[in-house]
Amino acid sequence: MSALKFKSKLFCCQLLQQFFQPVASFRSALGAVVEMNVQEALGDEVLEVFPGCRPADADFSADLDGAESRATTLVEHRDHRIEGILSKQQNLFPLDSNIEQLAQSCAARIIVSRKEVDPSESDDYREVDLDSLEMSRPRSVGAGHITLESLLFSGIDEKLKELGFNGPQTAAAIGTIIGRCCEPGSELATHTWLQKRSGLGDLLDYDFSNLSLYGMYMISDQLFKNKAAIERHVYERERSLFGLRETITLYDLTNTYFEGEGKANGLAARGHSKEKRTDCPLVTLGLVLDSSGFPRRSQVYEGNVSEPKTLAEMLRNLEGGDTSTGPKPTVVMDAGIATDDNVAWLREHEYPYLVVSRKRHREFAEESSVVVKKDDECTVRVQKVFDEKTQETLLYCHSSQREKKDQAIDDRITSRLEEALQKLASGLAKKRCLKKYHRQLSRGVLPADKSCGLG
Repeated sequence: MSALKFKSKLFCCQLLQQFFQPVASFRSALGAVVEMNVQEALGDEVLEVFPGCRPADADFSADLDGAESRATTLVEHRDHRIEGILSKQQNLFPLDSNIEQLAQSCAARIIVSRKEVDPSESDDYREVDLDSLEMSRPRSVGAGHITLESLLFSGIDEKLKELGFNGPQTAAAIGTIIGRCCEPGSELATHTWLQKRSGLGDLLDYDFSNLSLYGMYMISDQLFKNKAAIERHVYERERSLFGLRETITLYDLTNTYFEGEGKANGLAARGHSKEKRTDCPLVTLGLVLDSSGFPRRSQVYEGNVSEPKTLAEMLRNLEGGDTSTGPKPTVVMDAGIATDDNVAWLREHEYPYLVVSRKRHREFAEESSVVVKKDDECTVRVQKVFDEKTQETLLYCHSSQREKKDQAIDDRITSRLEEALQKLASGLAKKRCLKKYHRQLSRGVLPADKSCGLG
C-alpha cells in the first residue's frame, strides 16, 4: 500500500472513530455500536493497523499531528450537534452536510442504546385492537373553554354574585350563557348539551347532571330579570378593555315567531313577520349597537308593535343608564324607523342622526355628483345637497347596478300590463270573452253606479 493512501485511510479512521465516539454521558452504552459502525465505514484492513500502529516515519507523524488538530475542531462541532439533536434543539447556523449526517446517525444510535440500557425510562408502547375500543361519556371542551375564559375575564361571575346568585345558580347561569354561545338553541337543547356533550362541568367543578330542566328555566328567568344590569356591566367592561368611544349608536329591530300559540306570553301577537310566518304569533326584538358592533342594550316588544314608536323608549333607557360625558352619539337608522316624527324627536332632543330617507322624490344631478366607487361592475355617485327648509344635509346616492335592477323591475311590470291589455283587446273579437254590463248588473256582481262595463 502506498504511503499517501495509507496516510489518508489512517486519518479517516482516526476522524471517524472520533465522530462515532459517543458523548461522555453515553460512552458506556455505545462500545459495540461504534466499533461496528467504524468497521462498516473503513473496512477490516484499516482497523487491523489503527489500534497499535505508529509508523516511525517523521513526515508521516507530522501529517498525523495536523490531522488530529483539524479533527478536534470537527469533533467539537459534532458533539454540539449531537447534544442539540438529543435535546430537540434546532441549529442556528447550518453545518457541513457530512458532520450533520454523522451527528444524526450517532444520535440515533445513542437513543436506541439508551432504551436498551435503561428500559425503565423508555416509552411504553402497546398494541391495541381498535375494534375493542369503547367510548364512554365523550365530552367537548374547546369552544366552551374559550368562551368561559372570555366570560370570566369580563367579570360576569362576580357580577352574578353581586346580583344575588349563589354558587350553583352562578354555575348554571354561566352554563346557560355558554351553551347559547356554543350551541344556540332552546333551554331544552342547552340542557341536553350541558349534560351529554359538553365538558364545561369539569371546568366549572359543577355536575350539570344535577341541574333539572325546570332549574334551567328558573335560571333563564333570573337572568332576564337582571338583564339591564348585566348588559350595562358587560358594555362598561368592554368599553374599558377596548377603549370604545360612544360616537355612533346603531338601532334596528327584527322579529321572530312562536311555533305554538304562545298564549302564556303577554308579548306574543300577530303582525308582519320578517320570516314570512304570518300564521304564527310574533315577538319583536330591538338591539342597540355602538360603532364597533358591541351591543349596548336590547329590548323585547310585542309582536305587533309599531317599530317607529320604539325609538324614543330605547334612547331614554340608554340615557338613564349612561355614565359617560360628552356630546350625544350619532343615531343611525334605516327607513323603517326613520319616520318624520322620529326625526323630529331626534332633532328636539339634540341627537345627531344619519338615516335612510323615506322621501320618494329625489332630484339627482349627475354633473354635481362625485364618484365614490368604480369598478367593472358598478359605479356609485354621491351628490351633497343642503336643505334650507329643514336645515338637513342630504346625500343622494346613485348606483349603476341598482339602476339596472330598478329598470328590470319596471320592464317586467310593464310587460305584464301590456300582456293583460292585449288579452282584453283580443277578447273583444272572441265569443264569450266579453262580459256584458247589464248581465253583471242583474246578477248583482257589479253595483248599480258602476260605470265600467269590463269585469
